[in-house]
Amino acid sequence: MTNNINRSLHFDVLRIIAMILVMLFHYTTQFSKNVQATSFPFMFTSKSSGFAVALFLFMVGFFSYNSLVSSKTFISYLKKRFFRLYPTFLLCLSITTLVLKFSGTNNISIKHYLLNAVLINRFVNVPFVDGAYWYLLIVVLFTLIISVCKILNVKLRICLYAIYTIIFIILGLLNRFIYSIPEILSFAFFEYINKCFLGLFIAYLYFEWSDLNMCFKSFFVSIIVLLSLGEFLWIGTIKSLFEIIALIVFVIFVLLGNKLSFNSTLQGIIHSVSSESYFVYLIHQQVGFVFLKFILNIGINCTLALLFTFIFIIILSTCHFFAVRLFNYYIKHNYSKSSV
Repeated sequence: MTNNINRSLHFDVLRIIAMILVMLFHYTTQFSKNVQATSFPFMFTSKSSGFAVALFLFMVGFFSYNSLVSSKTFISYLKKRFFRLYPTFLLCLSITTLVLKFSGTNNISIKHYLLNAVLINRFVNVPFVDGAYWYLLIVVLFTLIISVCKILNVKLRICLYAIYTIIFIILGLLNRFIYSIPEILSFAFFEYINKCFLGLFIAYLYFEWSDLNMCFKSFFVSIIVLLSLGEFLWIGTIKSLFEIIALIVFVIFVLLGNKLSFNSTLQGIIHSVSSESYFVYLIHQQVGFVFLKFILNIGINCTLALLFTFIFIIILSTCHFFAVRLFNYYIKHNYSKSSV
């Protein structure tokens, strides 16, 4: 089975749906609760956001399979992930810091900025400049863990996955019934990173099914079930139900393959919008809050203010989209000339 999943339309659609749900939660419930009390005509709960974030993390794990397979060494894998994640993060962090400073919302210190820039702020009790950055911390930790897989043989990899699953269940039981695990440990390694592992294991089954013997098939199915049920130990019943629904939706989209079809123009738009989902995720919250508050305070009604904020973020992401492509063209053009 082909593992060329980078341009799959169904995953593009899933990213866009998840991104819209996250933005609607932040711009309604979170904005009204933490920034300015506002009576929006509809409010999206944390369950909708948790559902969407789970989809994102499943996709992180699923797509990591392709990167692991195509990378020759763990250094090349880390390098590929670094250039995929960090430049965009640093750009969004810098833009958000400047917006918060010049809007008078929050005067971010150099120390605060630098601790966020190296993603260790949470471990020294310094808040994120933007609450959305916790997602990147999870992705980075997952990337570091599975990069070890590149230097392990298959049997040791399986042992690593099994050990993680066993620890996840045992500590989950301890956390739920005996003694609460420290928040930073549970947050960083168990409450969310397991969703990345679920995505990775689903990818193994999807792409390697015909080559796996029954023992390996049973192993991956078992740990997917255990990690899914383990959700109830870490994050409670109701939230777990929504995230398991997200897992079912994700599996359905995986099985869809490339059965979604639109005309070429619409497909191009969907691919372009989806490719900006990472930038939008990192930039939309605090920058969007500042813009939404400004629009509301000049007398625009809630629904229009929400619409204008979405348009504003779309404009920012469009600028980023073309800036990245111009930069890549410039680098490629000059590198080609220098090579000649």
